[in-house]
Amino acid sequence: MKRTIACLLTAALLAAPLAGCGQTSTPSSAAEATATPAATAAPTPTPEPTATPAPTATPEPVTYTPGVRTEDGYTNTSLGFLFSPSENMVLATEEEMQALMQNGADFVYGDAPNSDQLMEQVQQTAAYELVAVDVATGSSVIIGTETLAMEGIDETQYIAAIQQQLSQVDAMQVTFDDPGTVTLGDTTFTGVTYTAAANGMQSSQTMLLKKIDNTMCMIVLAYSDPTQYPALLNCFTTISAV
Repeated sequence: MKRTIACLLTAALLAAPLAGCGQTSTPSSAAEATATPAATAAPTPTPEPTATPAPTATPEPVTYTPGVRTEDGYTNTSLGFLFSPSENMVLATEEEMQALMQNGADFVYGDAPNSDQLMEQVQQTAAYELVAVDVATGSSVIIGTETLAMEGIDETQYIAAIQQQLSQVDAMQVTFDDPGTVTLGDTTFTGVTYTAAANGMQSSQTMLLKKIDNTMCMIVLAYSDPTQYPALLNCFTTISAV
């Protein structure tokens, strides 16, 4: 099974897509015909004019538009927020983000004979859009996306897949809290906090997930001290408030 990009995010943070099932059931209903009794002869009334109902607008399909790096940080209109790095934060380059993903894949896949093929699959379905690291505290923010193999999967099922997959990584021990909700910008995310330990390192991480069409958007906030978590959230601002 392919690992979720979220699994690689966790591994990458400590070491340096989703094959799930989903079914969409379409309810079916059959209207039974009701017998109409024979009408008694009567004068034919003059019918009242019937108003023509206004056509119902067909909603446009919602699709995800990737965020954009700016001089001041990062803007994501699909998720409705601006990210402004704090004073001590450094933003990773495209090359550094690619290296981070490679580190995570190496950690998770290990010496698997098909590791190159697995990494290629990850690169085709997943992307890091932003990596920001606070050089003073070591806390970080990673924003990424994954194109889901099965469109029917939701955020809660995605979290369950992460839990199952991380439990198979012998070199890493992860403890999960119960999922909840977190609002950033104009979007309410499904969030889960967990503690991951590997290579003598330990990190608390909060992962925020939002599915848009067949794209799973994720924000991973990593911190060694829980007091750093609110400072990371403060980097996010609602676009409409600016």
